[in-house]
Amino acid sequence: MVILDRLKPEAALLNLLAREEKAILAGDFDTLERLFEQKQMLLARVARARLPEASLQALSRRSERNNRLLAASARGIKKAREELARLRKGPQRFSTYGPRGGSNQLGHKSLTIKRKV
Repeated sequence: MVILDRLKPEAALLNLLAREEKAILAGDFDTLERLFEQKQMLLARVARARLPEASLQALSRRSERNNRLLAASARGIKKAREELARLRKGPQRFSTYGPRGGSNQLGHKSLTIKRKV
């Protein structure tokens, strides 16, 4: 951290929250992990600094935005994992009714072309 960051924990935390947002949007989870310890330390310094209410509200809004982005990222990852699991199971069978009212199973059709000689 820069010496000015030590004097102004509010500015340092805002800077860190901006870097955190950028990492979330980029899906850079390694950077998020590295920022975590710095964030905890800065939060403690901000708590000791007794900042004005307006400054605390600005920090809170920025932090809440990052929380929403993280939650959306987690939902996206969960959906992607579910979709991959579904694809690993293979194609689903699909049943339909034929012209005589009987059930027909569709799916698992061979993709090769059979040729008669």
